[in-house]
Amino acid sequence: MCKWDKVRKFAIGNMTGTSGRQRFSANCFEHLYVHIPPVSTQFLVSRILGSLDDKIELNSKINQTLEQMAQALFKSWFVDFDPVRAKMEGRDTGLPQHIADLFPDRLVDSELGKIPEGWEIETLGRINLESESGKRPKGGIDKKLNSGIPSVGAESIDSIGKFDYSKSKFVAKKFAQTLAKGWAKHFDVALYKDGARWSNPHQSDPCVALFGDGFPFEKFIVNEHIYLLRCDRLGQIFLYQLLSTHRVLNQLSTSATAKVAQPGLSQADVKNSEFILPPKILCEVYEKISKPWVGKQLQLGRSIYVLTRLRDLILPKLISGELDALREHR
Repeated sequence: MCKWDKVRKFAIGNMTGTSGRQRFSANCFEHLYVHIPPVSTQFLVSRILGSLDDKIELNSKINQTLEQMAQALFKSWFVDFDPVRAKMEGRDTGLPQHIADLFPDRLVDSELGKIPEGWEIETLGRINLESESGKRPKGGIDKKLNSGIPSVGAESIDSIGKFDYSKSKFVAKKFAQTLAKGWAKHFDVALYKDGARWSNPHQSDPCVALFGDGFPFEKFIVNEHIYLLRCDRLGQIFLYQLLSTHRVLNQLSTSATAKVAQPGLSQADVKNSEFILPPKILCEVYEKISKPWVGKQLQLGRSIYVLTRLRDLILPKLISGELDALREHR
């Protein structure tokens, strides 16, 4: 109800206080007159909106489950080394034989602790990580623009298939066409680069996202607060999961907050991040298994957006009786 334009405009028009400290008193609602639809319409509103909300909630839960599945598999294979430990203890790995055979049966000492035999300690830079960032027009984003090329900023970094479209910003096509970098590609990994969030890498706000399959937009750019990352050696889903691990997050946080004057991540900070590199074939197997899950997450993200838009468009029409009038006219 409070998202309805009439209510919002009424609240804005009745704010009191000085600039920057304005408030809306609940008592003002006594002077707000709204159309109350008949009971039959109220029932219709409840039924339609309830169905849409239920579908949105279900899609969100499925999305979260898929995220947890991909994360759990990555952690088992590449953080906890469960298949290696199972072999060492003479237990069944629980994996198909052709996949189990890709894991060694021994852990060896390294500067990062015990790691699977034959695996290496590497940095993202040494395996040819690609990194680029975008920019905004001189003077910043024109907030009056509601069309053009979407410009995604750090506030929109979230897990796969999640995006707050209420924060969408746009730049003119003419400006976007001047940019050689910052255009998001399929399955690009996006990394938050400024210092604010890195002060606590374990907070609830994500620092890494993955875009693709037309989500959140078919064609868009990122601004200067985001790095777009690509790595053929690892695969994009592996890279997304790797950047979400505590080991790498802690390194990035240390690098970002070490700069007193202007905290944040440089490209060198990202490329200097150390991690345990498995054989390429294992990265490829993980990518093949998890890709359908990620594809479904992106699909669900698009579906949630469509359902949310539909709900927000229908609500004022249902409340105003416009849909009832159309039905009677027919």
